[in-house]
Amino acid sequence: MSIRWTRTGQIKNSRVMDAVGWSKEICGWVEKKHNVKVETWLDVVGTTNTVRWTVDYPDVATFDKVMSAVMADPEYWRYLEKATKNELFIDGTAVDTLVKKV
Repeated sequence: MSIRWTRTGQIKNSRVMDAVGWSKEICGWVEKKHNVKVETWLDVVGTTNTVRWTVDYPDVATFDKVMSAVMADPEYWRYLEKATKNELFIDGTAVDTLVKKV
């Protein structure tokens, strides 16, 4: 089985480059500290300034283990505080999905 987690959010209008820079920073941190490759995507059609992060996992148990470790990591929350302080994203627009490959 293969599982893909995606988080989608909306970047504030004038903050695209700052948000992309922040995204590269946090993705690098997650990969280094938690050994997970997170990819950043920007929509090129549809709702403008939509950003997506994706991670592929072999199964739900691995997803749960990694997400639990990241969510319990104080450094992760500092990254989120930085994004909030810099007003990179529109509040309330984050959506998570978990899909399986068939």
